Amino acid sequence: MRIILVCSAGMSTSLLATKMTLVARERGLDVSIEAMSTSALGNAEWQNADVVLVGPQMRHQLPMLVLKGAEFQVPVAAIPPQVYALGNGLQLLEQALALKI
Repeated sequence: MRIILVCSAGMSTSLLATKMTLVARERGLDVSIEAMSTSALGNAEWQNADVVLVGPQMRHQLPMLVLKGAEFQVPVAAIPPQVYALGNGLQLLEQALALKI
């Protein structure tokens, strides 16, 4: 499963990606989690993504990203501000897994 976290530059979500990866490894899950900027999210990334999660600072782009996700049959959701602020990798991983069911 490939999870992509997007924000304005891909930097603030990289910490969350690291925390999610650690939780996934502890659980023995085969996931790839990557952080990137919304501008880096091209067709190749969409084609290989299973879930895209959007940082709170990019919520204004959520409707456009949801439409793009629908084009590629990829669920897109906002990262809850509390999860983002606390860097809760477990909760965010659970959100991503629930979207893919």
